[in-house]
Amino acid sequence: MRQKDAALTASVVAKVLDNARVADGLLEDPRAMRTRLNQLLEKVLTK
Repeated sequence: MRQKDAALTASVVAKVLDNARVADGLLEDPRAMRTRLNQLLEKVLTK
């Protein structure tokens, strides 16, 4: 797996985990989630 693909995969996995935490009411800092979402969108849109 290429380095860029691995980084994108890690971002997607982190986003799925964020979604699960939101669903369970376990996300303590939503600002961190927003930052990760913005980074994921940037990676996908610039690919």
